[in-house]
Amino acid sequence: MTQIQTSPAQRPTGHVPSTTLPPLSPGQQLKESIRELLGVAVDRVTGFATEKVEQVAQSLEGVAAGGGPKIGAILGGVEAKLAGSNPVWGAIKGGFGSLSPAARVGMLLLLVLAVVLLPVTLVLVLVGLIVLAVVLMATTRSAN
Repeated sequence: MTQIQTSPAQRPTGHVPSTTLPPLSPGQQLKESIRELLGVAVDRVTGFATEKVEQVAQSLEGVAAGGGPKIGAILGGVEAKLAGSNPVWGAIKGGFGSLSPAARVGMLLLLVLAVVLLPVTLVLVLVGLIVLAVVLMATTRSAN
């Protein structure tokens, strides 16, 4: 395969059509500059708004994940209401579910202790009422 190289003087010199546009008037240049400026401004504002929405979403995820029993109760109640069940029971479950493991154990121990001590408390209240009744009867008889 043979290639023939031509010197610059031998190359054909045809008129190459220009791809440049005719010069714009100052008014048209101003309009084009304003369009570009508005495009950049919209891009910046959109980027800023997107960043802020992402920050808010992350903070809401953090609140939902570790917001404590109050937020857990609210979210549990809303979820139960949307599911069509009792929102109070959903709030109780949501609040209990958002407690730390140590707090859950403490609450369970407190409930067990209350159930175990309930009969004792009931007996003490009844004994107190009997004593009060005896004292009231004794004071009314001695006054006569």
